[in-house]
Amino acid sequence: MPDESTRTVLVALGAGLAVTLAKVGAAVLTGSAAMAAEAAHSLADNANDLSLFAAQRRSGRPPDDQHPLGYGREAYFWALIAALGDLVVGVAFSLRDGIDELIHPAATQSFAVAYVVLAVSAVFDLVSLRRSAGQMIRRARRYHREFLEESRVTSESSLRAVFLEDAVSIGGDVIAGLPASFEDARG
Repeated sequence: MPDESTRTVLVALGAGLAVTLAKVGAAVLTGSAAMAAEAAHSLADNANDLSLFAAQRRSGRPPDDQHPLGYGREAYFWALIAALGDLVVGVAFSLRDGIDELIHPAATQSFAVAYVVLAVSAVFDLVSLRRSAGQMIRRARRYHREFLEESRVTSESSLRAVFLEDAVSIGGDVIAGLPASFEDARG
């Protein structure tokens, strides 16, 4: 049975796959370069979560002759690889799609699809955030700390990464929906 942090990473991976599928579908349906870049970013987040899953699995191995203190520090290495991979893939796809859109501009076909995808994305990200925040709250209580202090000092690199990734994703969903909402209100 997986430990709590591994379950948190698996919830984040499942939510991320659902978000990726929604964004890919929207990109194909609308032809939107922005949605294609978002889909690529979500795919990079999935790779990030897979790296965090590998970190959880590898760091939990028992000590052996070559590693008498165990493999716990591998979690930090894999978290670093996950973060770098997310950054490189996200930047590469965003630049490619942005440059392509500048060279070959296309009219967006449906803002309604984008709103639906943003809402679906926010829901799945909230599910994952709820899981990671819940684990963070339980850890804070166990060690008699405040929530923010626990998020700053926890040695659970995968937990911290999932929590921050989900919080940023939800913020991005909200920010992405704001400009179009203001445009709709001005009519």
